[in-house]
Amino acid sequence: MKQWVYNVMGNKHVPISILAAILVALLSAILIGYMLYKNVETLSIRVAGIEEANKGLRAIVKETLQRLEEVAVRVDSINKKLTNLESSIDTVDRKTQTSIEEIESSMERVLASTKVELQKLAGSIGALKDQLENLKENVARLEESDKTLSTAAASLQQQLSKLEKQIASITDMLATLQQEVTELGRQASFNTEKIAGLEKQLSTMHLMLSSLRQEVAALRDTTTSLAERIDKLNAVSTTANETVTVAENETAAKKLKWLILVYMAADNNLEHYAIKDFNEMEEVGSTSDVAVIVLIDRAKGFDESNGGWTSTRVYFVTRDNDTNIISSKLLIDLGEQSTNDPRLLRWFVENMTARFPARHVLLVLWNHGAGVLGGFAVDMDSRLGGKTMDVVEIANALRGLKVDTIGFDACLMGGYEVAYYLQHVGKIMVASADTEPLEGWPYKDIVEYIASNPDADEAEVAASIVRLYGKSLAESGMPATLVALNLTALQAVNEGIAALSYYVYMQEDVWALARAMDAAVMYPLSDQYMLFLVGAAQYGYIDLYNTLAVAYQLATERTRTVIEQLIAALENAVIASYTNT
Repeated sequence: MKQWVYNVMGNKHVPISILAAILVALLSAILIGYMLYKNVETLSIRVAGIEEANKGLRAIVKETLQRLEEVAVRVDSINKKLTNLESSIDTVDRKTQTSIEEIESSMERVLASTKVELQKLAGSIGALKDQLENLKENVARLEESDKTLSTAAASLQQQLSKLEKQIASITDMLATLQQEVTELGRQASFNTEKIAGLEKQLSTMHLMLSSLRQEVAALRDTTTSLAERIDKLNAVSTTANETVTVAENETAAKKLKWLILVYMAADNNLEHYAIKDFNEMEEVGSTSDVAVIVLIDRAKGFDESNGGWTSTRVYFVTRDNDTNIISSKLLIDLGEQSTNDPRLLRWFVENMTARFPARHVLLVLWNHGAGVLGGFAVDMDSRLGGKTMDVVEIANALRGLKVDTIGFDACLMGGYEVAYYLQHVGKIMVASADTEPLEGWPYKDIVEYIASNPDADEAEVAASIVRLYGKSLAESGMPATLVALNLTALQAVNEGIAALSYYVYMQEDVWALARAMDAAVMYPLSDQYMLFLVGAAQYGYIDLYNTLAVAYQLATERTRTVIEQLIAALENAVIASYTNT
């Protein structure tokens, strides 16, 4: 049932719900009005703040406008000053243009003159360098006999290098000056300090050029003196005082068929046998097709024959019927040299092959030898002490030179290891795996064969050396060996040894190889000889071919195939061999 609101008269008037709604609406209107009032009040406060801020902004704008007016005044002042400065610069340019042009012209003349002078100096120094290069070759030969010359040559080289650097520096300075002069002309601006600096640099350059002239003159005098001294040292007289420094005769005038170079490192207890072998070569001597050149270094206290000289000499071997006296033509006396120095070996081969060009070259290395463990060449007067020339040093000394056949008239140099290091140096190696008798190779027979068969190739000559060596020892009964190896066929041997080392890992094969090495032929005196020569105990050398033959009998079937291939490669590499053990 609905409730109704009655008026005081008791009459029914309005429902309660309607009255409540009206009341709520009235309250809402009052609340909205209040909020509007508050918002208006807040806005009034904000407007007041904005007005205050606008006042401050107006003051700032006013101040800024004032400053801009001041800046405009200053800019006007600067413009006036710039106008005056431009006017002054134009005036200075007009006044100094002539001076700049004169300075530029004068400096160009000085630079041109200086360049000409530098070119002359560079030419002089270039000529001096060429002359010095020629002198250095001779100084290298006389390095030990006249250390003063070597020092002087080194000093000359350093001074020339220094002069070259100075000239390069001056040239750079000239280029810089040229650029600066060009820049001066382009800018046409007067710079007193810069011009003074340029003049100072030119003055310094003149002083440097003057000093260079003096140094070049001093170098020219020193070089001339050095050349005269070397000429005197190179001018060697025979017993009749006949100068034969350059024995360029009919033999050297044309290309030879064979050049035999013998490097006799006889500055030790083998000196007597070196004199004997030299005389054997003189029994045949050089011919129009074959030249024999010997470098021999003698010792003190072993053999006083032939004047007893102990220096290092190079001879052109000529025929002589006297088997005791050396009468060949002396090419050069090098003074005391160290024949265990690989640089001397290289000098000998390089210079003689250039002086006596030939179709084939046989190099014989004559001395004590001890294989890959002990090396070659004992020199008792060596500045290098008691060391020998090892196989690697020999290979490096000969690398790049024309040598067809390398022979060792020395003990124990016929091993595979020696051939391995020399395989890229020559075509053929002739050497003994065992010790050699003191008499060594039969040089009369060897030179005679080559002289009688100048068209023989390297293999034929190598085989003949082996045959003649064996023939000379056949009646003596002495144990000896000699082998001629084809170095160009050694690669197959290298590959065979590598294959064998790869396959030998099973116990049976390791045992087979160890037994073979123990049972193989050991050159009987090799261990004792190395003890004497090297001063330390070493294992003796064993025969590789014999070792493989024994191992083949003991190895497994698989490894036998590899050994068989290696034996075939070895047989193919051997040109000729002699064994009397």
